[in-house]
Amino acid sequence: MTPVTELFIIEDHPIYIEGIKNVFDVKADKMFVGGWATSAEEAREKLKTSNADVILLDLNLPGESGVDFCIEIKSDYKNKKVIALTAETDTEILFNVWMNKVDAIIMKLSGKDILIDTIHSVLKGKREIGKDVPPFFDLSVSPKISNKPILTKREYQVLNLLISGNIRKEVAEKLNVTIDTVDTHCKNMFKKFDVNSLQKLLTELKNLKLIH
Repeated sequence: MTPVTELFIIEDHPIYIEGIKNVFDVKADKMFVGGWATSAEEAREKLKTSNADVILLDLNLPGESGVDFCIEIKSDYKNKKVIALTAETDTEILFNVWMNKVDAIIMKLSGKDILIDTIHSVLKGKREIGKDVPPFFDLSVSPKISNKPILTKREYQVLNLLISGNIRKEVAEKLNVTIDTVDTHCKNMFKKFDVNSLQKLLTELKNLKLIH
């Protein structure tokens, strides 16, 4: 018997969520939407109890971008696949979420068949870039791309507040997130640069000329 795949949607437009929910027929497609959230903060709580196999992630979310949130999801839920379902055409943003280990990127204008095929593909362990996604991996025309680890916009915000003398609780209050979220961002930054403290992170960033 073909297993049924559970999906979780992270998208800030409720009407779009309803549309995705109505796309799938659990009997015919062997897929269903088991949960959804309209922000990263809401998703962070709901994912703790979600059995979803695949997360459909919008990249433009209120408060915290899907690009930033992707790396947290991939770190905390290693068995869940993440598909960026987006209308984003900024190649730097697309590159960043790809480097944050998203399993696939497809455009919101893609049809049901493409979405289902992409879900099947990532469940088999493949990574996919939809044919309509703007090219973002050509090194000859993308000078912003390098082999250096990349800090997300939110990670830079956390880092700058910590450098300014704020403790993690104060950083959380200023960014209107939980202290667990700040801890996760710190953990991700340390992991990217293979360090275990803020001081060592700053030294490494200066050595790589990513900060002054």
